[in-house]
Amino acid sequence: MKKWLTKDVCSAIFLLLFSVWWLWGASAIKVQSFDNGLAADYMPKLLGWLLVVLSVVQLVLGLLKALKGEVRESDPVPKNHLVMLGLLAALVAYCFAFKPLGFIVCTTLFLFGTTSWLNDPKAGKKDVIFFVKQLVISMVITAMLYLIFAVGFKISLPTLWLQM
Repeated sequence: MKKWLTKDVCSAIFLLLFSVWWLWGASAIKVQSFDNGLAADYMPKLLGWLLVVLSVVQLVLGLLKALKGEVRESDPVPKNHLVMLGLLAALVAYCFAFKPLGFIVCTTLFLFGTTSWLNDPKAGKKDVIFFVKQLVISMVITAMLYLIFAVGFKISLPTLWLQM
Protein backbone atom coordinates (compact mmCIF):
# COMPACT_ATOMS: atom_id res chain seq x y z
CA MET A 1 0.00 0.00 0.00
CA LYS A 2 1.16 3.51 -0.72
CA LYS A 3 2.67 5.33 2.28
CA TRP A 4 0.77 8.55 1.59
CA LEU A 5 -2.64 6.85 1.55
CA THR A 6 -3.54 7.30 5.22
CA LYS A 7 -6.81 7.80 7.06
CA ASP A 8 -6.31 11.56 7.06
CA VAL A 9 -5.73 11.71 3.31
CA CYS A 10 -8.64 9.39 2.50
CA SER A 11 -11.07 11.26 4.76
CA ALA A 12 -9.91 14.61 3.33
CA ILE A 13 -10.52 13.37 -0.23
CA PHE A 14 -13.96 12.07 0.77
CA LEU A 15 -14.83 15.38 2.47
CA LEU A 16 -13.61 17.35 -0.52
CA LEU A 17 -15.79 15.30 -2.88
CA PHE A 18 -18.72 15.62 -0.48
CA SER A 19 -18.27 19.40 -0.24
CA VAL A 20 -18.21 19.73 -4.04
CA TRP A 21 -21.45 17.71 -4.18
CA TRP A 22 -22.87 19.91 -1.39
CA LEU A 23 -22.01 23.11 -3.28
CA TRP A 24 -23.55 21.69 -6.45
CA GLY A 25 -26.75 21.00 -4.52
CA ALA A 26 -26.67 24.43 -2.88
CA SER A 27 -26.40 26.12 -6.26
CA ALA A 28 -29.74 24.56 -7.22
CA ILE A 29 -31.58 26.35 -4.39
CA LYS A 30 -33.99 28.92 -5.74
CA VAL A 31 -32.76 32.30 -4.59
CA GLN A 32 -35.25 34.67 -3.04
CA SER A 33 -33.74 37.62 -1.26
CA PHE A 34 -35.29 38.76 1.99
CA ASP A 35 -35.30 42.18 3.64
CA ASN A 36 -32.03 41.51 5.47
CA GLY A 37 -30.27 40.71 2.18
CA LEU A 38 -29.63 37.03 2.91
CA ALA A 39 -30.96 34.57 0.39
CA ALA A 40 -32.00 30.98 1.01
CA ASP A 41 -28.74 29.66 -0.44
CA TYR A 42 -26.46 31.71 1.83
CA MET A 43 -25.89 29.20 4.66
CA PRO A 44 -25.59 26.07 2.48
CA LYS A 45 -23.02 27.76 0.27
CA LEU A 46 -21.14 29.15 3.28
CA LEU A 47 -21.00 25.71 4.88
CA GLY A 48 -19.96 24.13 1.57
CA TRP A 49 -17.05 26.52 1.07
CA LEU A 50 -16.03 26.13 4.71
CA LEU A 51 -15.96 22.37 4.22
CA VAL A 52 -13.87 22.77 1.05
CA VAL A 53 -11.30 24.87 2.91
CA LEU A 54 -11.14 22.51 5.89
CA SER A 55 -10.85 19.40 3.72
CA VAL A 56 -8.01 20.97 1.70
CA VAL A 57 -6.22 21.86 4.95
CA GLN A 58 -6.68 18.30 6.20
CA LEU A 59 -5.45 16.91 2.88
CA VAL A 60 -2.30 19.07 2.90
CA LEU A 61 -1.54 18.25 6.55
CA GLY A 62 -2.13 14.54 5.94
CA LEU A 63 0.14 14.50 2.91
CA LEU A 64 2.88 16.43 4.74
CA LYS A 65 2.64 14.05 7.69
CA ALA A 66 2.85 11.03 5.39
CA LEU A 67 5.73 12.40 3.34
CA LYS A 68 7.74 13.23 6.48
CA GLY A 69 7.32 9.63 7.58
CA GLU A 70 5.29 10.48 10.68
CA VAL A 71 2.69 7.85 9.87
CA ARG A 72 2.20 5.27 12.59
CA GLU A 73 1.25 1.68 11.89
CA SER A 74 -2.27 2.41 13.10
CA ASP A 75 -2.69 5.28 10.60
CA PRO A 76 -3.10 3.45 7.28
CA VAL A 77 -6.60 2.88 5.97
CA PRO A 78 -8.22 -0.01 7.83
CA LYS A 79 -8.76 -3.19 5.87
CA ASN A 80 -12.24 -3.70 7.29
CA HIS A 81 -14.57 -1.49 5.28
CA LEU A 82 -17.69 -3.23 6.54
CA VAL A 83 -18.22 -0.60 9.23
CA MET A 84 -18.02 2.26 6.75
CA LEU A 85 -20.35 0.55 4.29
CA GLY A 86 -22.80 -0.20 7.10
CA LEU A 87 -22.80 3.43 8.22
CA LEU A 88 -23.27 4.61 4.66
CA ALA A 89 -26.20 2.21 4.22
CA ALA A 90 -27.73 3.40 7.51
CA LEU A 91 -27.36 7.02 6.45
CA VAL A 92 -28.98 6.37 3.06
CA ALA A 93 -31.83 4.50 4.78
CA TYR A 94 -32.22 7.43 7.19
CA CYS A 95 -32.46 9.89 4.29
CA PHE A 96 -35.13 7.84 2.51
CA ALA A 97 -37.11 7.13 5.69
CA PHE A 98 -36.94 10.69 7.05
CA LYS A 99 -40.04 12.09 5.37
CA PRO A 100 -42.34 9.03 5.59
CA LEU A 101 -41.46 8.12 9.19
CA GLY A 102 -40.87 11.61 10.50
CA PHE A 103 -37.99 13.15 12.37
CA ILE A 104 -38.62 11.65 15.80
CA VAL A 105 -39.13 8.02 14.77
CA CYS A 106 -36.45 8.01 12.08
CA THR A 107 -33.78 9.76 14.16
CA THR A 108 -34.42 7.59 17.20
CA LEU A 109 -34.13 4.42 15.10
CA PHE A 110 -31.00 5.70 13.34
CA LEU A 111 -29.25 6.65 16.58
CA PHE A 112 -30.27 3.44 18.31
CA GLY A 113 -29.14 1.27 15.40
CA THR A 114 -25.81 2.95 14.78
CA THR A 115 -24.80 3.34 18.42
CA SER A 116 -25.75 -0.25 19.20
CA TRP A 117 -23.86 -1.54 16.18
CA LEU A 118 -20.77 0.62 16.67
CA ASN A 119 -20.39 -0.08 20.37
CA ASP A 120 -17.00 -1.52 21.22
CA PRO A 121 -17.35 -5.30 21.50
CA LYS A 122 -14.64 -5.28 24.17
CA ALA A 123 -16.84 -3.07 26.35
CA GLY A 124 -18.85 -6.06 27.48
CA LYS A 125 -21.72 -8.30 26.59
CA LYS A 126 -24.70 -6.74 24.85
CA ASP A 127 -27.67 -7.68 26.99
CA VAL A 128 -31.18 -6.28 27.43
CA ILE A 129 -29.96 -3.54 29.79
CA PHE A 130 -27.45 -2.38 27.18
CA PHE A 131 -30.16 -2.05 24.52
CA VAL A 132 -32.54 -0.28 26.91
CA LYS A 133 -29.78 2.24 27.74
CA GLN A 134 -29.07 2.77 24.05
CA LEU A 135 -32.77 3.31 23.36
CA VAL A 136 -33.14 5.82 26.21
CA ILE A 137 -30.02 7.71 25.10
CA SER A 138 -31.30 7.78 21.50
CA MET A 139 -34.68 9.09 22.63
CA VAL A 140 -33.14 11.81 24.81
CA ILE A 141 -30.81 12.98 22.02
CA THR A 142 -33.70 12.99 19.54
CA ALA A 143 -35.87 15.01 21.96
CA MET A 144 -33.05 17.53 22.48
CA LEU A 145 -32.53 17.88 18.72
CA TYR A 146 -36.26 18.31 18.19
CA LEU A 147 -36.42 21.05 20.81
CA ILE A 148 -33.41 22.81 19.32
CA PHE A 149 -34.60 22.75 15.72
CA ALA A 150 -38.41 22.70 15.90
CA VAL A 151 -38.90 24.91 18.95
CA GLY A 152 -35.71 26.97 19.09
CA PHE A 153 -35.08 27.60 15.39
CA LYS A 154 -38.75 27.15 14.38
CA ILE A 155 -37.82 24.71 11.61
CA SER A 156 -40.67 22.56 10.37
CA LEU A 157 -39.67 18.90 10.77
CA PRO A 158 -41.71 16.02 9.37
CA THR A 159 -43.56 14.08 12.04
CA LEU A 160 -45.33 10.77 11.59
CA TRP A 161 -48.39 11.52 13.70
CA LEU A 162 -49.16 14.76 11.83
CA GLN A 163 -49.21 12.94 8.49
CA MET A 164 -51.85 10.38 9.49
